[in-house]
Amino acid sequence: MELRELEALLKAAYVSKANETQMAEREALRNEEKAMDLATADVMMEQVRREEEAERQKEQAHHLRMRKYHLEVKKQMEVCMHGQ
Repeated sequence: MELRELEALLKAAYVSKANETQMAEREALRNEEKAMDLATADVMMEQVRREEEAERQKEQAHHLRMRKYHLEVKKQMEVCMHGQ
């Protein structure tokens, strides 16, 4: 082989290696972005879960207050009816 052929092969190998490196870097960035997206989604889902739980507790507390109120009204009505 002549020197020029060897230089051409060396250059082609270098370019090929540089392309492989760039592709690997792009793949690593995509994987990192996916991992960050998944982590963000997990955080968002946890926040939604906490908000839903807080709303459920709020509704439950409201229901208990209403039930207590109705029982108190019923008790007062019974006292009034029996008092007559």
